[in-house]
Amino acid sequence: MSSNGLTLHKQSKSRNTICKKAIRHLDLYAQPITLTYKGDSTFKTSYGGVVSLFVVVLLTAMAIYKSRDMFLKIVIYISINLQFNMGSLV
Repeated sequence: MSSNGLTLHKQSKSRNTICKKAIRHLDLYAQPITLTYKGDSTFKTSYGGVVSLFVVVLLTAMAIYKSRDMFLKIVIYISINLQFNMGSLV
């Protein structure tokens, strides 16, 4: 492998490592551990970070959507009409 290719490979690995660390840092569901693991009292995972990010984005979007409805005073009415034909029940 050429030195240029090796450098690009190292940069790619470095970016992946940085992204994984950033996503793990977002993990709201990290499990506490009695001992410390790499200086932290919780064990954070990439999966937990992705789930946490999804939950935060979803709740933020819902809050913005509901706030917009409240400020614009949008009201949704649902009307249901049920009709029964008593002649067909006999």
